[in-house]
Amino acid sequence: MAMESEKILSLREKHKDLRDREFAKSIGISEAELVSALTTVGQAEQLKVDIPLLLKNAHKLGEIMALTRNDYAVSEKKGHFQNVFPGNDVSMTLGQIDLRIFQKNWKFAFVRDMQVHDRAVKSLQFFDAYGSAVFKLYPEMATNIDEWNKLIDLFKVGAPKAPIEVLVPNPSSDHPPHNADIEEFRNRWRQMTDVHQLHDILKELKIGRHEAVKIVGSEFANEVRSDSVELLLHGAVENSVPIMCFVGNSGCIQIFTGTVEKLKKLDDWFNILDEKFHLHLLTSGISRIWHVRKPTSDGYVSSLEVFDHNGEMIIQFFGKRSAGEQEREDWRALLASLPPAPETAVA
Repeated sequence: MAMESEKILSLREKHKDLRDREFAKSIGISEAELVSALTTVGQAEQLKVDIPLLLKNAHKLGEIMALTRNDYAVSEKKGHFQNVFPGNDVSMTLGQIDLRIFQKNWKFAFVRDMQVHDRAVKSLQFFDAYGSAVFKLYPEMATNIDEWNKLIDLFKVGAPKAPIEVLVPNPSSDHPPHNADIEEFRNRWRQMTDVHQLHDILKELKIGRHEAVKIVGSEFANEVRSDSVELLLHGAVENSVPIMCFVGNSGCIQIFTGTVEKLKKLDDWFNILDEKFHLHLLTSGISRIWHVRKPTSDGYVSSLEVFDHNGEMIIQFFGKRSAGEQEREDWRALLASLPPAPETAVA
């Protein structure tokens, strides 16, 4: 039975020190259920989920902050929506705000009253059917507030009314054992001409992403040490190597492309704290990290792929490149310098 809003808010008052996500988890509800409870006291309002409406109007907002996260990584990018490509299953934005939107997994939407840097703002928050946040938008000082408010008003038209009902995840069914022919899989990998072909190969052979890098063999993947993200980013800063950073969840992948400058470790969080881009990575959530190589028509493309204890992808790093370009040698050298995981190290 769903917890009553009054009980949720009473408990929230007693645990103000916790962030929304951590508080919700601590009492056994989703973040969306917490936000839904706030609608009863006027601190939030449920909206309709309308991605075409969002994409049609996003360019009018000026500079905003886009946030995409999962359990262990948070990507925050300030910028303008520039090039928008709506789709039936997957929509895409390119430019300063670079997103891949899997809209069938966007289930709930809210406008939420919040304090951000001592400013009262109304954030737009979107959640999947399980009540997990898939995407959030925050206004900045340079945001066109008139257009922001118009967009919120458009989302209110025809909006459903809280409370909401979320699905309960069943983690045991997420990663069933594969029964694929390993040599067939390796040959299919070897014959790729584009990194995006991997998605269809894994779907056809019913292989999970983490399982794939574990069984593809040392020709294409090798495990590296648990501090490899930190080593990689320090090397990227020291050598001004431009990177691509992918953080995603069931509903959205957010991509940062560029050089990074300011790194900071705070307890278990490793952070990039640049002017227009923040990354927060909870290192205690990392289980295994792999240096992965995928064939393409432009030569192989290499990445650092980070997984949690459930085999879920936390974050991916690539070197900056465009279609038709070969991968940067300084990026390859950086990945090649990462120490192997202890169990795979050569004595």
